[in-house]
Amino acid sequence: MNKILLILFITCLTTLAQNNQKVVRLSAEKEAWLEGDQKTVLDILLQKEATGNLDIATLYNIGYLYLLQGNYSRALLYLQTVVVREPSYPYPYLQIARIHEKIGNLYAARDHLVKGVNEDSDSIELLLELARISEAIGETDKAAEIYEQILDLEEDNVKAIVGLASIYRRQKKYEAAKELLEKNDAIFPEAVILLEKARLYRALDDKTKSQQFLTQILLDYPHSQKWAHIRDTLRIEYQVNEIPKPSPLPTYTYQINPKETLHYKVSYGPMMLGWLKIRIAEPETIAGKVVYPTLFFVDTNPSYGFILSLHHIYESYIEPATMNAVKTRLYTPGDDNVLVKVYYYNYDKNIFTAYIVHADGRFNHLTKDLPRKIQDSTSMLFFARGLVSDKLSGTTTVVIDEEFKYGHIKFLNQKEEISIGDKNFNTLKIFARADFEGVAGMNGDAWGWFATDEQAKPLKGAIEIIVGSITVEVDEDETVIPNFHEENSD
Repeated sequence: MNKILLILFITCLTTLAQNNQKVVRLSAEKEAWLEGDQKTVLDILLQKEATGNLDIATLYNIGYLYLLQGNYSRALLYLQTVVVREPSYPYPYLQIARIHEKIGNLYAARDHLVKGVNEDSDSIELLLELARISEAIGETDKAAEIYEQILDLEEDNVKAIVGLASIYRRQKKYEAAKELLEKNDAIFPEAVILLEKARLYRALDDKTKSQQFLTQILLDYPHSQKWAHIRDTLRIEYQVNEIPKPSPLPTYTYQINPKETLHYKVSYGPMMLGWLKIRIAEPETIAGKVVYPTLFFVDTNPSYGFILSLHHIYESYIEPATMNAVKTRLYTPGDDNVLVKVYYYNYDKNIFTAYIVHADGRFNHLTKDLPRKIQDSTSMLFFARGLVSDKLSGTTTVVIDEEFKYGHIKFLNQKEEISIGDKNFNTLKIFARADFEGVAGMNGDAWGWFATDEQAKPLKGAIEIIVGSITVEVDEDETVIPNFHEENSD
């Protein structure tokens, strides 16, 4: 559903929430996990263990936390208990394999990953680990097959693209590697992609192009310690005397107003599908940055629950000058389960961190390189308003399911009068595109209409799907809707 939200937001289809809508908070151990406080989480879970009533997810989480601490013997105890109690549960095999890899037993790691894949053959995470371990033990052809299997499931998976392209390059299948690395423009040029391109073009004796990719890593990730060595590589191997510095991030005339209230309704032809609302709180400070906390609510019309039932909450913490997201929290309740994610964006070190509680209660954690400028589904709205207020076009990067994707907004320099209800509005128009295919036939093309003043209030948006167009427009009546989120607690 993140893909739906991105396309909605990239065209500025958003709103402010009513005062009675509440932010949902979860159990103590889940909230501690989402804050990155692993010690507190483990203490709480071990206290729960003393009650003797532990479900599979809790046992798994204890084992996972011990693994993150480096206590492999304790981790194995809990993870193997889960395997015995629920052998079809695939995730312990992944963590057990990681333990075996850390202690140097790659074949045991491979065997446990195979068991996990046998239980869940579509798990990208398991398949990626199996491909990597297979390559490490010399089973290169098998690794290539697995990477191809992953790309059949998810054609723009960065790790699979890099892994397979690297194999092709070392096998001197240069054209296959080049095609793989360049065929999908929807992928943000993450550092690992740029590095593999640099290696490929170096192998092709195109030193100039190789140098360009290495330089781009330093421009996109200027504070990363992981990639700092590239400076020496450029100086020594490429004889580059002066490394370019990244240009300052743009700022905008538009200013976030915490007192602003917006309400929108979503329709498809005569069907009123639901509502989008945003509430902006007073500024606060996160990691030394002044940010605006925003709450974004997505609620579908209960009358069409047989088609789609969504009641999502986004919390986004936005740096007002650049419209960068500093922190994001997504809460997605269901009838019997909850998915919640928190993303942290550390631009001072170019590190992206995610803490996830899956619908079954399982914890997950990841870190990866972070480019200089990131929007989430909510901050994309404010980024677009900044562009419109200054009559600019722009390209940025958004996070979709822990992956980076492109978003484009083109200022069309067109004034257009539109009608909403019985009122007419003078507007400025944009074209937007999310460079990936969305669900429900969304192709990524969208249009937005904004007020002509410096605040560039978003008034209407249209999103193309296979069977027509979804429309989002300002709700002048500020329709009072049920508080769908009050009952959704852990």
